[in-house]
Amino acid sequence: MTKPSDLAKAQHNLALQRVAEERRQRTLEMLDEHPDLHCALLADEYSLRDSVVLAVSLRFHDIQQTVSCECRIPKDKCYPYVFPEMHGSRKVH
Repeated sequence: MTKPSDLAKAQHNLALQRVAEERRQRTLEMLDEHPDLHCALLADEYSLRDSVVLAVSLRFHDIQQTVSCECRIPKDKCYPYVFPEMHGSRKVH
């Protein structure tokens, strides 16, 4: 088995960063589309073979700040149907 070249690793990392930025932008769009929401969640189960990526953007109206983050959850530990319940049963995109 051959090791991936440094170029191949760099291209793979760049592709992962590009997809992460797309997820972040989508959660920010959700907040823009729904000004009353404080939280936008996006579960991506397709980008990584063994993990679900949960992208989260939080809006703090009182200080006019928005923050975003992602976490990877092993697919065998992830129950995506609880996300709407965690969000207070509000509409989650």
